[in-house]
Amino acid sequence: MQKDVGIMIFRTGRFRHRQEEPAQTLGRNKFLKVIFILFLLGMIYGAVMVSVSSQESLDKMSFITGQFIDKRAQQSIFLTFFNSLYSSGILLAALFVLGFCAIGHPVSLFIPFFRGLGLGLSMGYLYQNDGLKGVVFCLLLIIPQAFFSTLSLILATRESVRFSNLFLSLLFPKKLEQSQAPHLLKLYLTKFGVLAGLIAVSALVDSVCTFLFAGFFVQ
Repeated sequence: MQKDVGIMIFRTGRFRHRQEEPAQTLGRNKFLKVIFILFLLGMIYGAVMVSVSSQESLDKMSFITGQFIDKRAQQSIFLTFFNSLYSSGILLAALFVLGFCAIGHPVSLFIPFFRGLGLGLSMGYLYQNDGLKGVVFCLLLIIPQAFFSTLSLILATRESVRFSNLFLSLLFPKKLEQSQAPHLLKLYLTKFGVLAGLIAVSALVDSVCTFLFAGFFVQ
């Protein structure tokens, strides 16, 4: 009788564990949506900033953008690759380091917003200043690489916040088994290694697109 009860408890516990897995997956998906919304809010805010900017500010942006396009068109494909790798890689590195901080959540969550803000400013200005030509520029030179780098940063934000929670849980030792720590660290390093590879793909796409299309937009 006791054996039967033990089997029932074991099976019930296993069943509950399996029931919790979809709930945990749903929670992770909801958190990804929150991060994506922060990114979209950054893009919207950036676009609005362009729309309300003074003509003097727009002229300055026009000069900077023109110089940037000319420089990108003239530099080697390898230099474009390393510049692109650095610009996104530094954000990924920041998220990686913030994962080791128990209170790094606010800064981690600001990074996708900051990323969206930069894209919103760039794409909003190009559309407002160049119209259809600006849209084509975005489609050929901004969106392809931004897709991969933004995807990597959004996923990295989720992992950074989750790992921050691990350090925060050290304040409550009963909530974390110490034997789990090495495994979780290894998993964290592996995930960021994959995300770094995605950033490299983004830089490669950026350099190829710049090599193929930037010359068409040189004034």
